[in-house]
Formats: sequence, structure tokens, C-alpha cells
Amino acid sequence: KGVPLIVDLARRMPDVSFVLVGPTEAMVRAGYGDLPENLTVTGLLPADDVREWYRRAHVYAHPSLTEGMPNAVAEAMLCGCIPVGSDVNGTATLIGDAGIVIERADVELWAQAVARALDKDSGDAARSRIREEFTVERRCTGLREIVAGP
Repeated sequence: KGVPLIVDLARRMPDVSFVLVGPTEAMVRAGYGDLPENLTVTGLLPADDVREWYRRAHVYAHPSLTEGMPNAVAEAMLCGCIPVGSDVNGTATLIGDAGIVIERADVELWAQAVARALDKDSGDAARSRIREEFTVERRCTGLREIVAGP
């Protein structure tokens, strides 16, 4: 989800380090040719390793074109990343005013948004938003209401 845009962003922003977690480097090279030097491709990682990447990052970009309520965005926000995400389904709801929501898959818009996010001091607002607005209790209550019906 969003791999082409991340590759394009890395090419457009050579002074920024990008990490793509999930696909293998061979898969990404097969689809997009030579990769920019500022792009690290990790392949699949255990959850603890993913969490460590979140903790090292300042910004988390989620350029997915289709999405539900993406756990990856919430996890990154909990680790203090400033989120930049597509305006699709639950992504914008998660991000709220704690990050930047992009309305379309335009690499220039994304580059501007990532640059703005990199200029922010910290992701404290993102972490607070998830902790306060998306508690386990609130999610359980909402699920019970959905299952129980009117």
C-alpha cells in the first residue's frame, strides 16, 4: 500500500532517510528499478523490530489508497511519530489534528507534507491523541454497541 509513492518521495527528497517496512528489497526493485540510496527496505519484521523503527522515526508516512482503521498509523503515533496519511476511511480519523492528512496521491503534496512534519518539534500530540481518543475501553464499548444493535 503506497509503495510507489514512498519510492517517489525518497527520490524527490534525497536528504531525508526513508524506511519501507514489509516488502523485500527484491520485490521493490522488481517493481521500481534501482532504488535511491536514502531508502532502506527491511522486508517483513517481527513486531518488536517494527516498534523500534517507529521509535527511531520522527515522521510516519502512510500513503495507502485504501484502508480501514490502520493499526500501523496508531502504533506509530503511540511511539511518538508525527503522522502523514492519506484521507481514506479511518486514517484521517486517527490522525485528527495531530499530523497531516493528504487528500490525493500527489508526490509534490506528500513531499511538502513530509517536510512540514519534519519541521515539527515532536510527536507528543500524536501519542496523546491515540492514548486519549482510542482507548481499549472506548473501542470495546463501541464494538459492543455495534454487535448489540439498536
